[in-house]
Amino acid sequence: MSLELRNVEKKIGQETHIYETNLKLEKNTINVLLGSTLAGKTTLMQIMAGLDKPTNGEIWFNEKNVTGVKVQKRNVSMVYQQFINYPNFNVYDNIASPLKITGVDTNEIKNRVGKVAELLKLSPMLNKRPNELSGGQQQRTALARALVKDSDLILLDEPLANLDFKLREELREELPKLFEDRDCIVVYATTEPSDALMIGGNTATLLEGKVIQYGKTLDVYNRPENLISAKVFSDPPMNIAEIKKDANGNTYITDVQMTTVDPNDNEQVDNIMRLANSQRSVASTSMNEQSSRSHSVFRLHLKATHAAQNITLKGDLSLVDLAGSERAANTQNRGARLVEGANINRSLLALGNCINALGEKGNRGNFVPYRDSKLTRLLQNSLGGNAKTVMCANAGPADYNYDETLSTLRYANRAKNIKNKPKINEDPKDAMLREYQEEIKRLKINRCTILYLKD
Repeated sequence: MSLELRNVEKKIGQETHIYETNLKLEKNTINVLLGSTLAGKTTLMQIMAGLDKPTNGEIWFNEKNVTGVKVQKRNVSMVYQQFINYPNFNVYDNIASPLKITGVDTNEIKNRVGKVAELLKLSPMLNKRPNELSGGQQQRTALARALVKDSDLILLDEPLANLDFKLREELREELPKLFEDRDCIVVYATTEPSDALMIGGNTATLLEGKVIQYGKTLDVYNRPENLISAKVFSDPPMNIAEIKKDANGNTYITDVQMTTVDPNDNEQVDNIMRLANSQRSVASTSMNEQSSRSHSVFRLHLKATHAAQNITLKGDLSLVDLAGSERAANTQNRGARLVEGANINRSLLALGNCINALGEKGNRGNFVPYRDSKLTRLLQNSLGGNAKTVMCANAGPADYNYDETLSTLRYANRAKNIKNKPKINEDPKDAMLREYQEEIKRLKINRCTILYLKD
């Protein structure tokens, strides 16, 4: 069994909603359509179901061309984001309706409805009508009606969007298990990368009616074929900041807005820091209600001019707050949080490798892997370069934090061995002028000394 889209295209008037698409979905698979609103997910699913006909191309199911075959003649179930239920039926009859239409035995209907109602926590509500239910309960009813039917193709268009957080998390875990033993193809549309990571299976990234990449979910996430696919599958939104080095060897971030502040205006500086911190990714884990899911780097560029001597000095103050390393066994993170934790640890490992290379006594000529991460490139001058660096290590007093505290202290001890070579940063012209002035002063002193000796 397979569902294949061959050169499928959908136009309405002169506007293209789905660009030419070739996609093959195999049986016993869950396939996620991942993209933002208006990416074309719903249109593509409607074409798969037979609710809409492509402008060009063909739909093949079980090696048969089903292009133009109406949905009523296909064994298809579909659940939309906006729940659709029969208002005059109670919950039981709503769920059982597709089974009754196909003539399934009464006892079999009762058994199937009972199982799916228990899974979706609808058992106490089977005798209620939709208008007596909350929005989330009505959506679960619509979802149950789709799941109870042995369909060849099950299409779920953001079915969990209206559910509360806890139930949503539970169902994301249960859905793959629910379809393990079913001989069908499942297509799940979502705007959330975390949904795709939790559900697993295969993922197709979409943008503006184009399928950008399709493959195993983790492969698409870890090895995107291009920047577009990486952006679609990023949670939190990907920061495409580019780090470069200027003629003086200083690293900087491109396309970043610089703000000039009054050094005496503490409130202005504080407001900027608050704004920057608000952009930081924060989420809840089992160990921390507000866990930092990203590093934070606040860089203050300083410029001071000595009016009397006409000398300009420059410097940078970098305040770096690192996201803490995580052990998955302790945080119990899953899905997007688990991937985030792995990325945080990978970034800290890159920083640790630089610290180890710099801290090895007698090996100053060793290669230092600054380019292994954007963080280490940005902090290159602070690590063994032209800077004074202070590292603050957080030691947890609780005994269950013993291992983490010991690891942190060892990390800081290695950093202590780094030897920086700070120097005064001044404008090259000012430096040359200062050197000339010092040379003139030295020559005058020498001339006076010589004259004294001659006398």
